[in-house]
Amino acid sequence: MPHYEFQTHFSETHISGNARSGGSAVCMDFGFRRSWDPCYRCAGRGWHDSSLLPLSRSGDASRIFQYLDYSVPHFFVRNHMHEPSELSAEDWKLTIGGEVEKPLTLGLAELSKIDAHDVVNTLECAGNGRSLQRPQVPGVQWGKGAVSTARFSGPRLYDVLQRAGVKTTGKHVMFRGLDEVPGKVPPFIRSIPLEKALDPDTLIATHMNGAVLTKHHGFPARALVPGWIGAASCKWLTEIRCSKKNLKATS
Repeated sequence: MPHYEFQTHFSETHISGNARSGGSAVCMDFGFRRSWDPCYRCAGRGWHDSSLLPLSRSGDASRIFQYLDYSVPHFFVRNHMHEPSELSAEDWKLTIGGEVEKPLTLGLAELSKIDAHDVVNTLECAGNGRSLQRPQVPGVQWGKGAVSTARFSGPRLYDVLQRAGVKTTGKHVMFRGLDEVPGKVPPFIRSIPLEKALDPDTLIATHMNGAVLTKHHGFPARALVPGWIGAASCKWLTEIRCSKKNLKATS
């Protein structure tokens, strides 16, 4: 079982280029410069959707709250690590463990049998508007496009945790995705209080605007944590773990 009790501080270097509709491409250097040298060779070459780079792409800021009109291609993308290179709906599994009475492993077919609920939610990266800050601060230099709205659908996290039976010692809920991390970078995880995990609007989302999630948005399942920064809504979800205390974030 991976060990998650750590705090890592990253330094971030961005390289921006022009993308369609005024979007931006960003390469990230998480403080491991030797293993990320290809990023520096990308400077000035425009939009990059490459396995070398964690993808960040602006949405259409003029349509932030028009979710019925907000097609998935216009929804902003923020990846902290590389997207999984291989994803199969048939092979994907979600484990629920830690401080629970009955640890579970669910496939996508089993998850789809749990009642689904719809939540219209606006996701926003915590760094939205960073390029407008003065003095300038490090990180992805977003303009106003790192925010978008969509209708997400999937089982309530509450219902899944009820099946597992959270122990009285369970106070926080951790999400781990299938992000592929370079070198010695730790897994990308997020943790929320149990009270938020049990909120009826907190989902294990499998659909977005009525369609199956795309890979960029977390296929086959992602957490959806309304009211929290976008990073809390972990993509490519593969593990949910109840813990006695808050798990420190990895970035």
